[in-house]
Amino acid sequence: LDVKVLLLYNVRYLPDLDWSEVSKRLGVVYLTIFREGLIMTQEQIEFVKHRHSSFSRYLGDHVVVCNEVAKRCFVEPGFASDDQVTICGMLRMDNLIKNVRKKSVNNEQPVVTLFWWSIHLYEAPEFSMLTLEALEGFIELTKELEHVQFIIKPKPTHLRRTKSLVRESRLHKTGSTELAKAGERQLVIEDIINKITPDWKKGGNLTIEPWLDVHDAILRSNVVCGFQSTTLFEAGLAGKPVVVPYFSEFSRTTDGAKYPFQEFLDAFDVADNKKEFKELIRHRLADSNIDPITQERRNHYFSTYVSDLDGQSVLKTEKLIVDLLENGGAS
Repeated sequence: LDVKVLLLYNVRYLPDLDWSEVSKRLGVVYLTIFREGLIMTQEQIEFVKHRHSSFSRYLGDHVVVCNEVAKRCFVEPGFASDDQVTICGMLRMDNLIKNVRKKSVNNEQPVVTLFWWSIHLYEAPEFSMLTLEALEGFIELTKELEHVQFIIKPKPTHLRRTKSLVRESRLHKTGSTELAKAGERQLVIEDIINKITPDWKKGGNLTIEPWLDVHDAILRSNVVCGFQSTTLFEAGLAGKPVVVPYFSEFSRTTDGAKYPFQEFLDAFDVADNKKEFKELIRHRLADSNIDPITQERRNHYFSTYVSDLDGQSVLKTEKLIVDLLENGGAS
């Protein structure tokens, strides 16, 4: 068996323990390239540290993490030693950083992209209303601004064919705040849009593109909209106007107080309600300028919570793997 390195992406599942034992018996280097995940708030950091502390000790040879925050979550609870964890950055960000430096976007028409988020992120009914009102406002703009191309970029799991379910849009229209019961018919994003405006396809300037490359979508956009995703930081790094619908009714709830992007909203345009959401998109189509202080803040957030700005994550990871092989698992 000509295997020299075993690569895994997590540390908390039973198969991870099985693979660690197998790798030891075979004399194969066991490397964890730890999964992506925004760990931003102190509550999130303490949660991950506590979870790691419950696992006793890391049983592999080495862990690659994206940033200093992630490293702290391994080292501070004693799950791994400092020399077992190396910060290499987020692999997929290298191309984004390289392309951002080119600063070249030429669209035949303005493009606004909405990175659709899960309607089940929070239980508060105010969050369901926020989500559906933001979508409704976005669709209304497609009719008001026919010269603009509007793109909704959901994850593939939000499509009908993957059977990922979301709340019925009728709850929005009726004002009901009930959660959908198990076994009830629920709707995926296409059905929600059909309920809001059945003829949305006729305008020709709204498309749903789940398979669109995230970074391509960001770079081709004049304005980006999103809620709770790395895409906010990515679009921020790219110098794009970013509009976040953190509506006041939701922000005042217990769930709203847990929203992890609260302390980073000074880097984006924040809408208080549907009307303001639409106004900010319109404004940013006319004025896309990001002042230097805000851009510096965005860069700081990206480098702290996502990846280093040097764009060398792949090279760093390759070098680490070579070093581990040459030193029998010790970097």
